[in-house]
Amino acid sequence: MALPRLRTWIDRRGADRTVPMKVLVLGLPRTGTASMTEALSMLGYNDVYHMFKLVGNPPDAEMWMEALQAKFSGQGKAYAREEWDQLLGHCQAVTDAPAMVFAKELIAAYPDAKVILTLREPESWWRSFTTTIVPLLYSRPVRLLEYIDTGLARLLPLIRLINLAVMGLPPKVTTLDAIRRDFPPERGVLRFEEHAAMIRALVPSENLLEYRPGDGWAPLCAFLGKEVPQAAYPQRNDAASFGEEMRAGRRRVWIRFLTRVGLPVGILCAAVAVGFHWRATWINS
Repeated sequence: MALPRLRTWIDRRGADRTVPMKVLVLGLPRTGTASMTEALSMLGYNDVYHMFKLVGNPPDAEMWMEALQAKFSGQGKAYAREEWDQLLGHCQAVTDAPAMVFAKELIAAYPDAKVILTLREPESWWRSFTTTIVPLLYSRPVRLLEYIDTGLARLLPLIRLINLAVMGLPPKVTTLDAIRRDFPPERGVLRFEEHAAMIRALVPSENLLEYRPGDGWAPLCAFLGKEVPQAAYPQRNDAASFGEEMRAGRRRVWIRFLTRVGLPVGILCAAVAVGFHWRATWINS
């Protein structure tokens, strides 16, 4: 998961839907969802909600946490059309987690929306997910950044819960070793196939597009009734670029931290230096 700059601080609680929900992309993360997000934006869909949108607007975290607790722990009211319209009322499409965690609820809330199931080879998906997102979220550098950055301290516990839900693991799984033990390749493949089967069972075939990386514009535009753009289909968030994106995110957090503490530390060091200089001058006088 990338760590973009905080771009907005909008509390959506109590908001109304301002645009119709038209497309639900409900495949698991690491199935080309970042590329699909950009593709839908290029096709004219307003404010496509991807995990990066949650990271980019931290107040959303509180509502997503409410929805997770209601769904998996029975705490509070389950989210229905009213709550989804508040949280996602500015969006015409959703992709990736956390939206796909609530696939059943979103399909029920927006029965007229087109549904896209992004797919890839299941074992390849397991390998990608468990070697990029999962170890990063539990790594020591990220734990340290979470400790020193209030924004990450608010977001990362939620993102970990979301990714446990993606894997079908309970919230009590809190370490990387436990995830590796409880989510081996065979369980990852089963989870992928069960999720795809659930979407197929919930959505009429005429309202469902199964889409794989490399399919390009043609099937997507035909399904959505859009003209094929002249530009190539976007390619984003591939495994090779994921590490560099995360390193850039860590650098930004460190810059924020050093900017925040640098001036006080500099003043303290200057004061100490002046004190030592004054003491030496006094002793030698």
